[in-house]
Amino acid sequence: MTPIQNVIVAILRRHLKRLDESIVIDVNRELKDYGLDSMSSVSILLDIEDELQIAIPEEYLSETTFKTANSLLQAVNQVKESM
Repeated sequence: MTPIQNVIVAILRRHLKRLDESIVIDVNRELKDYGLDSMSSVSILLDIEDELQIAIPEEYLSETTFKTANSLLQAVNQVKESM
């Protein structure tokens, strides 16, 4: 995994109630299956911005971005590339 992937996975594990260390994350499985809700979405967003030192633009704050770990990673990579 890339360093960004490692950060995102660690953040997801911290905030998703159905995702503990024993579970291998399926990056294409919907995050709501792991317990994602609106409150955890905000916490995940804030942690990603803080830990990766980025600001995620409003256009990425959508259900599509937070659908899967892979879609979240793609959004973060796009933001980092545009910096």
